[in-house]
Amino acid sequence: VNTGGSTRAVAGSLFTTEATRRGVNGIVVDGPIRDVAELECFAYSTKITPYAGTVQHVGEGVDVSSVQCAGVTVNPGDIIFGDSDGVLCGSVDTFSACLHDAEHIVAAEQRLIEGMKVGNS
Repeated sequence: VNTGGSTRAVAGSLFTTEATRRGVNGIVVDGPIRDVAELECFAYSTKITPYAGTVQHVGEGVDVSSVQCAGVTVNPGDIIFGDSDGVLCGSVDTFSACLHDAEHIVAAEQRLIEGMKVGNS
């Protein structure tokens, strides 16, 4: 969700409750959200605020155009991953090109961690 620079929350407990009912597993918001303790799905945002926003565009919530989110272009069909460290976004081709190197990094880090557990550094 691109909030267009709004300082008011575009999502909170009401939004995520309905989104979850419709099958959404998570949302990414380039702007504020609220009610973070009561959210019904994963939500990543650039800000948190207590101030509620209003609906500027009532519609189906489906858009097939690219959006900018935190300076990153998100295209229709992109894959979005998120965890407590942050959010990654890219095309299937981008992730496919990176997968081999990422697997090697994970394996190398796991070896280092195992070594540290037995006293090696």
